[in-house]
Amino acid sequence: MDRRNLFINGFQLCCFFVFAGRAWQHLFWDAPFRTFFWDESLLSGIVPILTGMSWHEYATSPQVDGMINGIKTFCGAVYTLLAVFSLLAHLPSLKRLRGLLLVGSGMLFLLSLLYFKEKFYQVGQLLEYSIQFGAPLLLYMALKPAVDQRRLILLMKVAIALTFTCHGLYALGYYPQPGHFVSMTLGILSIDETTARLLLKCFGWADVALSILIFVPQASRWALLYAALWGFATAAARIWANIHFDFLLTSLNQWTFETVMRIPHGLVPLLLIYPLSQYFKFGTQKEAHPKLEMSN
Repeated sequence: MDRRNLFINGFQLCCFFVFAGRAWQHLFWDAPFRTFFWDESLLSGIVPILTGMSWHEYATSPQVDGMINGIKTFCGAVYTLLAVFSLLAHLPSLKRLRGLLLVGSGMLFLLSLLYFKEKFYQVGQLLEYSIQFGAPLLLYMALKPAVDQRRLILLMKVAIALTFTCHGLYALGYYPQPGHFVSMTLGILSIDETTARLLLKCFGWADVALSILIFVPQASRWALLYAALWGFATAAARIWANIHFDFLLTSLNQWTFETVMRIPHGLVPLLLIYPLSQYFKFGTQKEAHPKLEMSN
């Protein structure tokens, strides 16, 4: 397998993990659609016009609740198909369907907007998902016959920086430290809460630092290595901190998708170290806007 195909396969895995994790979530658990459909301040004026119901009737209607669940299930089915398609997108026979990756990227971005709204419009909540909603777009770009190396590398770095910076802002306390951050730290390390919160702040500052250092040529490789290791670790922490062996299957069902959809947080930085750095001669290109010719 040549380096180009290895890189493409790596991004296909990123997309598969994101889509598969979100499919699992939407089919078997919940997604924040109600933060939009049950927003009285946003929809109370239009609901009577569209449905003929008062807001109370609308908000308590089993039919409306069923509609929301139907939308969630439909999105889960689409994510399932996109997960399969992402593994096949490199095939020449499916070239005309690669635009579906952009559809998937758009769906993931809209989902991020719903989380953004649910978390009282905290920008960090929106941009923390940059790697996830950016992965299908980056795969779409990488599958182009001629790839702009610098643009692709820059977009990958921006996605990494936004994801880790926003994660770090929550950890260090710029936004309120999420309770599940603290509980995961307590569950894994068996330390007291004060120490856990202090440790989270240290990790948060490290996230912000690596987001800067990946743009510094002399430090970028080490920063990307740390990002890859930390990305995989924070993904695995979802299962590690929450698994209960007395209820093993239930624990795995509830938390595996949380890990799966975060695997790209480690995999994307890893791709910038190898094989992309080897194939693109990362950090040594002198040409202005070089192109990499790729076959279909």
